[in-house]
Amino acid sequence: MYGQKNSQLFSFSHFTTKDGLSSNNVNAVIQDQKGFLWIGTEDGLNRFDGYSFKVYRNKRGDNSSLSNNFIWSLCEDKDGKIWIGTDGGGLNKFDPVTEKFERFVNDENDPNSVSSNVIQSVFIDSKNNLWISTWGGGLNLFNEAEKTFKRFRHNSDDEKSIGSNKIFFVFEDSKSRIWVGTEEGGLYLYNESSRSFKSFKHNPADKYSISFNNVTSMIELIDGRFLISTAGGGLNRFYYEQNKFIKINIANVKNIWKIYKDRNGLIWAGSSVSEGICVLASDLSLLNIHRQNKLIPGSISSNDIRTFYEDRSGILWIGTVAGGLNKIDRKPKKFLQLNESNSALSDNYVFAIEEDQKGNIWIGTYNKGLVQFNPDKNSFRTFNHSINKNGNLHGEIVRYLYNDGKNNLWIGTYYGELNKYDPINDNFDYINLDIKKSNPSANLVRTIYEDSEDLLWFGAIGGGGLTSYNQTTNEFTYYSSASGEGNKLSGDDITSICEDNNGNLWIGTYSFGLNRFDKKTNMFNHYFREENNPSSLPDNIITDILKDSEGNLWIGTYSGGLCKYNFEKDNFEIFSEENGFASNSVYGILEDENKNLWFSTSRGITRLSLTDFEVKNFDQMYGVQNPEFNPSTRLKTKSGYIYFGGVEGITYFHPDSIKEETYHSNVSFTSFKIFNEEVLLPKSITYTDTIILSYDENIFSFEFASLDFTSPEKNYYSYMLEGFDPGWVNIKNRRFVNYTHLDPGEYIFKVKGINSAGMWSEPAILTLIIEPPFWMTWWFRLLLIFAFFSLGPIIYYRRVSQLKKEKQIQIEFSVQLIQSQEDERKRIASELHDSLGQDLLVIKNLALLNKNKDDQFEEISKTASVALDEVRRISYNLHPYQLDRLGLTRAISSMFVIIEGASKIKFDILIDNIDNLLSKDKEINIFRIVQECVNNILKHSEASAAAVNVQSIENQIRIEIADNGKGFDFESAKEQSKGLGLKNLINRVSLLDGEIEYGSTSEFATFIKILIPVNNE
Repeated sequence: MYGQKNSQLFSFSHFTTKDGLSSNNVNAVIQDQKGFLWIGTEDGLNRFDGYSFKVYRNKRGDNSSLSNNFIWSLCEDKDGKIWIGTDGGGLNKFDPVTEKFERFVNDENDPNSVSSNVIQSVFIDSKNNLWISTWGGGLNLFNEAEKTFKRFRHNSDDEKSIGSNKIFFVFEDSKSRIWVGTEEGGLYLYNESSRSFKSFKHNPADKYSISFNNVTSMIELIDGRFLISTAGGGLNRFYYEQNKFIKINIANVKNIWKIYKDRNGLIWAGSSVSEGICVLASDLSLLNIHRQNKLIPGSISSNDIRTFYEDRSGILWIGTVAGGLNKIDRKPKKFLQLNESNSALSDNYVFAIEEDQKGNIWIGTYNKGLVQFNPDKNSFRTFNHSINKNGNLHGEIVRYLYNDGKNNLWIGTYYGELNKYDPINDNFDYINLDIKKSNPSANLVRTIYEDSEDLLWFGAIGGGGLTSYNQTTNEFTYYSSASGEGNKLSGDDITSICEDNNGNLWIGTYSFGLNRFDKKTNMFNHYFREENNPSSLPDNIITDILKDSEGNLWIGTYSGGLCKYNFEKDNFEIFSEENGFASNSVYGILEDENKNLWFSTSRGITRLSLTDFEVKNFDQMYGVQNPEFNPSTRLKTKSGYIYFGGVEGITYFHPDSIKEETYHSNVSFTSFKIFNEEVLLPKSITYTDTIILSYDENIFSFEFASLDFTSPEKNYYSYMLEGFDPGWVNIKNRRFVNYTHLDPGEYIFKVKGINSAGMWSEPAILTLIIEPPFWMTWWFRLLLIFAFFSLGPIIYYRRVSQLKKEKQIQIEFSVQLIQSQEDERKRIASELHDSLGQDLLVIKNLALLNKNKDDQFEEISKTASVALDEVRRISYNLHPYQLDRLGLTRAISSMFVIIEGASKIKFDILIDNIDNLLSKDKEINIFRIVQECVNNILKHSEASAAAVNVQSIENQIRIEIADNGKGFDFESAKEQSKGLGLKNLINRVSLLDGEIEYGSTSEFATFIKILIPVNNE
């Protein structure tokens, strides 16, 4: 549509070592049966999944690795094995299942080995014969069953032998004939029955001989003729039946390394001496020359070409010297763009589009005026507003364009009212609607429509209402919401106008619903959104109205989707996201010639079939512009093209070009990791169908790739782990899934991909088995059951006896430990009180007797007094002397006498006489229990009041202690077991065969209740 010459200009994408390619010298490219791309470079073999390169290189000492990193050629056999010709390493066969290489190298002592280790090309013919072209060793034919090589070498004494031992290629034509190109030896045809060769060489005396003897490549043309490239003689068209070669001069390029015919019939000729690529038509006419231009990012990356390869999706891959791998996606773009970056369009923000009778496309922009676009010439012309110039455009913001039946172009602008373009004088007439008197905002023309009576209708926003214009009488009629009873609009912000087959006018408004205007009665009917009526208008903001080829009326809304008016029921049928729409914001509506509605939305373009109501959405993945379009900015041209305008220019297309893709790419697994480390499986993860994990290999991940190379970043994925995931999980373009701590069992992992054309692949499937630990296996459980019933009773009784014995030992040890602690405390207390205490008392008294002699004795007396008090306190804490002298009751009471004098806590104390209820060693434990509880109150509670009850009740000593402090986390303290606190308290109660209860109540922040039996003495 916009010039055929431009259709042959291609943009190149580049992949180099910066992208992970092992070398920028690429000599061979193929696609395997799975869909992976394999690239042979001068530094290893690369597998490409569209995202990353996996490199295979020679590993010293590993005979199952690649024999040499310099690769000349690749091919795949029917079993999926890849054959690799290396420079110095002989022939390799790669098994992608095991990822192992088998080597075939020259053995001077074995005539059945490959004749040279420099393999220029490998080729498999239609009979599955493997031909090996060597550089210096002639041609080889491989016998797979016997693993032997039949050699064809130059013999100067045999004119039917091959003329050179340096072989460029082997080629098979449509009649299964084998052709061989050599260096300096010309072209050869192989005779299978006689195993001889017929030569075609350059003869200076014969103008119809081949132009040069360095024959580098060969293809078959549509007419059965051949095209042959040479290094030094350019291209030759070969007529085999006439034994005639016709030299073809293509831009004077003589050194051509490789020629390739793609599925569209284009011929690609790559130079070997930095002359780039010549693209030829099927008739061998030159279409274009591609050479590197460092100022153009999309040019070829190198002018030295090594190979061409077209993958199954139609993408052409080009291997270069020093330029890495190049990619050309030659599939025609379904959705095309017009914007500032790719054309002379003055503004990307497009408000209006219209076509005139000459096929020019007129474009209204936001602030750059009006643009005239000639599609045939691909030319643009811009009209701007000028205040001081008559006949110029009024207004820079062009809001609406309409070409009437008389081929007048009407232009509605913001603030510039109405313009009419005069194509004869190439200027603009200004039309004054003359409604500014009633409403100053009426100049904002938003929509224009010509009805069946040739009346022009203008809708304005900003309160401008509706205006009809009779071009014959030059009369204007105004309608607004302030008109007379029954003759008024629902609102004065008009967005769209359309006439139905009954002659009624439908007027859409902004926020005031839809109007039906009966021109005969001059009456308006109003339609609004009703909250509880699903058949009412879905939204009061109307964006566009279309009458289709059947007379149906379609109304687009800002947030309610699309609706169809039912003339019989006077209601609406709603189509929205519930029907599969990408968005409920419908902006512009058009119908194609195949009974499909096309409408722009806030999320791209949607197609709705009017026959089966199938919905198809198209977004940026398909080439649609930024998905935000503008209301009523649409055009269907006379040739059937559809235009939608938005915030980033125009998206246009022909509906017939929007067809479903036939190529379905595969999704393949590319990696499996456990604890984020890639696992070497018995087979490549790509070919693995079952993975078995032990129960402790519980953090793992799958990686995968959709092998569609068109726009890998637009390939999206969904996965599901049957037995774990409830359904398919969409992850957009993320290519990995992690799982952790799955229960033992069998799972089925599935992943599928959708490519940029919206085609879903078949899911890749892998079985995952997580083995249980041995104690969860059926045999172990059965063994446990048997052991339980046979050995259980014996084990049980032995265990009970052992526990009882251990408990008794523990009790005896605790008793001995506490008793030894108390004995030691008692001894130290006695020494402190009776010995050291008496000595300090003597010092104090002597100091007092001699205090008149010197003031220093007074200080000695005070210090001795303090030390004496401290000794008595320590002695008391170690072992209360009142306990031995006065009994347990008074010992506890004396404790509170000391405490009340030193603490601000008010104690409510009740202590019964509990003397002689227990033995002396148990009484000290009772004292310690009370002492520990009270010390905790003093140190930690921050209480203002506390209560202590020690009572003798029914052969029990009951100890109840509570406070109103901040509370105490008993469980935490019990677990942490800090100091001699709660743990010692529980141990002492346990030794007394008592019970302890603790916690908090509404009255007390902390309480402890202890019961000690006294009937065990």
